[in-house]
Amino acid sequence: MIGRGLLGGEAWCCWAKETTMHVGIRLIEMLIESTGLVELQRHNAGNAGSDHEALQLAQEYVDVLAKRAGALAGISPMFQPCVVPPKPWVAITGGGYW
Repeated sequence: MIGRGLLGGEAWCCWAKETTMHVGIRLIEMLIESTGLVELQRHNAGNAGSDHEALQLAQEYVDVLAKRAGALAGISPMFQPCVVPPKPWVAITGGGYW
């Protein structure tokens, strides 16, 4: 949309790094406040060399996804048909399926 001039591309492409960081942080805050989908986790608190915060999927959503993945695993076949034609055999090796 920006490339087609629908959103005023100049206004979007020239943001300062500080502005983009503030917008990104605010968007993450709104995601956390409105959905609870993710949460901030602080790792290595007090250790100046490796103290950082990371976004993690909230545990309740991890559990839901794990349960859903288990349910879907039963309907997903281990082997599926090959839709690519085999390479021609020109020697003892080098032909067949990719």
